[in-house]
Amino acid sequence: MVLSVDRWVKKQIDRVSVAGDDYIAGIDSVTEAPTVKAAEKADKYIKRVQEMVDYWKKRLQAVSLEEWKSATKAKADRFPDGVRKAEDKIRKFVSAWQPILADIQRAVRALPDMTDADREKRMIENLRRLKKAKGAWMR
Repeated sequence: MVLSVDRWVKKQIDRVSVAGDDYIAGIDSVTEAPTVKAAEKADKYIKRVQEMVDYWKKRLQAVSLEEWKSATKAKADRFPDGVRKAEDKIRKFVSAWQPILADIQRAVRALPDMTDADREKRMIENLRRLKKAKGAWMR
C-alpha cells in the first residue's frame, strides 16, 4: 500500500524530528572529506556526463522536424500565459541587464565608424563586451 501524501509527509517529518542526534553522529563518523573524495572521481564524473550528453544527443536526433513542430504547436496556447506568469522574473532580468547593455552600446557607439575596418572593430568590441557581460545581471 502506498501512503497518502499527507501521511507520507507527516511520517517523514515526525521521524526526522527525533533523529537529530543520529544525524550529527553520522556526520561526526565521517573520516574523509566527501568533497575531496568526490573531486578525486572527476574522471568518472566526466565519463558519466559524456554518456548523458551522448544519450541526450541520440534522443534529440530521433525527433524529426515534423514531430517537433507538432509537439510544440500543441503547447502553443500555454505560451502567452507562461510569459505573463514570468513577468516578475522578466522585469528583474531586464532591470538588471538594461543598464549593462546601455553601457556597452554607449562604449561601442563612441568608437569611430568611418571605414569598414572601423565598423569591424566596433562589431568585435561589441561581441567582446557582450561575452564579458554574460551573467553580469546576476552579480
